[in-house]
Amino acid sequence: MGTLKSLTIIVLIIVGFITITTPNTASQTANVLRMGLNGEQASLNPFIARGEASLSILCLIYEPLVTIGMDGRILPWLAEYEAIERDRLRFRLSDKALWHDGSEVTSDDVIFTLSTITSPKYASRLDVYGLSNLIKSVNVLDKRTFEIVTPKAYRALSVLSKVPIVQRRSFENVDPLSPNLPRLVGSGPFRLIRSESHIVELAPFESYRHPLSKNFILRLRSYPATGALIDGLIRGDIDLVAGYPFSPVDLQRLTDGRTVPVSIAGDRLLVIFFNVKGELTGNRALRMAIYQLMDTRRLLDVLDGPAELIGLDLLSSKFNWLVRERSVVIERNVTVATSLLRDAGYTRTPDGRWVDGHNKELMIRVGVQSDSAWAVKVGRYFSSTLKDLGIRVTEINLNASKLGEYYAQGGYDVVILEVGYGDDLREVYADLLTPTGRSNWSRYNDPLLPSLIYQLDSEIDPSYRARLISTIGNVLSRDLPLIPVVASIRLTAYRSGVVDEIGQWHPLSPFSILRVMAHNERLLLIERVTTTLTTKVLVTSYETHTRVVERYLEIAPEWVYVTVAAISGLMVLGILIMIALGIRHYRRTTGISRVIRPLSRKNTTRTVSPHHLNAHL
Repeated sequence: MGTLKSLTIIVLIIVGFITITTPNTASQTANVLRMGLNGEQASLNPFIARGEASLSILCLIYEPLVTIGMDGRILPWLAEYEAIERDRLRFRLSDKALWHDGSEVTSDDVIFTLSTITSPKYASRLDVYGLSNLIKSVNVLDKRTFEIVTPKAYRALSVLSKVPIVQRRSFENVDPLSPNLPRLVGSGPFRLIRSESHIVELAPFESYRHPLSKNFILRLRSYPATGALIDGLIRGDIDLVAGYPFSPVDLQRLTDGRTVPVSIAGDRLLVIFFNVKGELTGNRALRMAIYQLMDTRRLLDVLDGPAELIGLDLLSSKFNWLVRERSVVIERNVTVATSLLRDAGYTRTPDGRWVDGHNKELMIRVGVQSDSAWAVKVGRYFSSTLKDLGIRVTEINLNASKLGEYYAQGGYDVVILEVGYGDDLREVYADLLTPTGRSNWSRYNDPLLPSLIYQLDSEIDPSYRARLISTIGNVLSRDLPLIPVVASIRLTAYRSGVVDEIGQWHPLSPFSILRVMAHNERLLLIERVTTTLTTKVLVTSYETHTRVVERYLEIAPEWVYVTVAAISGLMVLGILIMIALGIRHYRRTTGISRVIRPLSRKNTTRTVSPHHLNAHL
């Protein structure tokens, strides 16, 4: 009897242990990654969506034909491509490309997307990238193969990397300008499962051509401003925030020990433009002297914010794959600057001023973009640097629009301005260095550059493009129409207790899945995020319960064992009673019960009768 009791207690303890260590529903439903997005979610129509929050969501649902990698190269995405002729590109859709309803992605879907965007009826609203001027014709070869005729192959591919392909069947009876769609059927790694005013939930597409974790929900929440986004992260409402140019104040709030910031390349440049048509800064020797007075390493301390130094080749971390070495940044050399000022025709007076041959004092007029915190700080540093060497500076701060008006009238010799740049290096050069460029504040016009930039529009061979860009860099070094100072860095952050492994993936970050990244890198990142989260939830659940049980067995007194065993035993007994009642009910409703019942009653009387027991003793 004692052995039976001990065995019972052991069994009940095992039952209790299993009960404790079994993952509950809460831990299984905890596999949700909560991401924060900056800005309101205006529309989820891929044709008209423009806000960063909407685009961040849609790039996970819909996909382009190709993508621009982190190194600036055009890579296949929905389709492989090759140049058949200089003006003809052939695309082959992936055989595994499927829509979320299970149907195949076909050439008809691509033709419908492109024809809708470029149609006269909608082009004014939808063709924001100028696709109408790049695609001359599209020829369908078969269900999954088509050709695009374009005079500018690289430029066309670059634009196509921004165009999400939609399912024809989903849009045939829908106005492409409608802000609300009855359903979203994409081909991307995630499908929509819930959409509200500021919260969207996505689940992995089960038939996606690259396997993803199934036990995973991506919840994206939009915030009206960066401050609210950071508040949500600190409070724990969200686990991650996408990459934004956080201010130093924001950064200070993110260094509380509960969050981990990760940096990625940004999309802003701070540039010092020389007026190469001006009376003073039209002198190249003077421009070179000013260049040698700058110290961009010191500027990083002045800016006190997320930025990286860049050189005359305009290659930030986004584009440094084109050269073997990092960009050469400006290092201050007063001796060289003094020699260059003399070469420019200036002499220094005993009181330290610089004057020309007519005894006219050298005075530089500096315009600073007042609505850019970067430009204001750099403007102050720039002016003080020149004044230290005896160059007189007149500084005027105006917002970008008024600065442009005054500059057009020849009001400045130097302009310090913040400009944007995208994934296409050709756009950077075209905007800053060509007569028709939107940001050609230097009024620079070299006859060689337009030809080189035009070739960048057409050439898709990486090695040849590298040579073209190197040539452009040499022209900039020779003429020095501008000084690119720093490039912005977009910062991401996640709560340290969520997925610690992600922080080690630099320069990737968990938020890179919100952007169209390089083919393998993007897929690898999605796979690592989803796999890590799934594994971490299960492993953490198991490890936590194991530690609890081990600690419990270590410190619990003996009566606790008995209590747990008793409770577990009662649970088992309750189950056995329910089974017994079920069997009894079954016996009563069948003929077998009438046979079994008398036998059972007879055996019971014989076994427990005290008269028989006393007689035997």
